[in-house]
Amino acid sequence: ESEWIKIILITKQESIELQKLGHRFGSEGTLHHTYTSHKKYFLTESKRALADLEKIRKSRIVEK
Repeated sequence: ESEWIKIILITKQESIELQKLGHRFGSEGTLHHTYTSHKKYFLTESKRALADLEKIRKSRIVEK
């Protein structure tokens, strides 16, 4: 049985925040981006990466 790898579309700002938390770009890291003039940023799923992304996204929610 093959195992699926999930990738999640993230914003540039989220990629910057994840880098500050120790995540890295490239084949050894969990962060990736396209090589186009309008880059899109992606996160390869891991427990730590998802937990950090959730923290970042929750910290941006503003209640009225």
